[in-house]
Amino acid sequence: MNRYKDLESILLTHKESGFAAWQTAYMRHKFSFFGVRQPVRKKIQRPFLLSCSKKDISTLWKKDQREYQYIAMDVLIRSHLNKGDLDLLEWLITTKSWWDSVDVIASNIVGKFFQTFPDLLQRTQTWVSHESVWLRRSSLIFQLRYKEKTDATRLFSFCKFLSKDADPFIQRAIGWALREYSKRAPSQVESFLKTSHFSQLSVREASRYIPS
Repeated sequence: MNRYKDLESILLTHKESGFAAWQTAYMRHKFSFFGVRQPVRKKIQRPFLLSCSKKDISTLWKKDQREYQYIAMDVLIRSHLNKGDLDLLEWLITTKSWWDSVDVIASNIVGKFFQTFPDLLQRTQTWVSHESVWLRRSSLIFQLRYKEKTDATRLFSFCKFLSKDADPFIQRAIGWALREYSKRAPSQVESFLKTSHFSQLSVREASRYIPS
């Protein structure tokens, strides 16, 4: 039996047309959906994940319905990554891109990847000035889970470099990244905001946890 056909059959069995229409509209009609709710999808995909490997990720990613990309990310999270997988991560970030995939990959998977392979961190220098807004966003948020291990110099440098980027996905990412770091170093973030010029959106997001 074809594993992908089996997966499609079970997804179709649990689809909800009304929920699919809502999801499509919520994602600005960029993707189509089966309409399978996340708790249901997580449950029914378990047998499929047991037989999956990294080789399945690109196949799933190329399929039409958005649930396949969500399943691919779950495969990716379970996979053992090596240095050669950085190109795969870039491809996933820049293909069928939207916040629902990019934010998971950047903050959860890419972040761990660079902690495992810090000698590859130089690649983020190309991301911060890349034509893809999603790689630029990833350069800002890959450290979101780092907490006290955040490289503040890199974070502040990237935020300052992108401060004039008018894309709201970048402005929000600046605020988000600085807000997370402010939970560990509020005075540093406060000083940085005072010595640099950022949009009101970025400042508002970044200042949420800084004592007034």
